[in-house]
Amino acid sequence: MEILPGRDGKLSVQDVLACAQRCRDSGGAEYLTRPALVCIFFPTESGTLCSLEELEALSAVCRRFGMMLFADGARMSYGLMADGCDVTLKDFGRLADAFYLGGTKCGAMFGEAP
Repeated sequence: MEILPGRDGKLSVQDVLACAQRCRDSGGAEYLTRPALVCIFFPTESGTLCSLEELEALSAVCRRFGMMLFADGARMSYGLMADGCDVTLKDFGRLADAFYLGGTKCGAMFGEAP
C-alpha cells in the first residue's frame, strides 16, 4: 500500500496519476497488489475543499486505471454549503464510486447516509 503525500490535506491529481503509472509500468506480475482505491475527505480535516475541476480530474484518473474513488463525507454538508464551493451532491454521485453524508458532525442525533 502506498500512501501519497497531501498538500493542505488534499491529494494532488499528479501524485495519484504518477502512482498509478508506476504500478502499471512496473512490469510486476498481475497478481501483485495494485492501487485500487483513492479516498478523499470533503472537506479535509483542515477545512480545505476539493474543487469540481480537481474532483473531475481525480475521477478521470481513477477510471483510466481501474481504481475506485471514495469520498468520506463526514463533513460534506459543511463543505457543500461553504463559500466558494463549486461541487454539488450530484457531482459526487456522478464522479465518485461511493460517498456518504455524515450526519453526526452536523448536529444529527445519529446516523450516516451511504
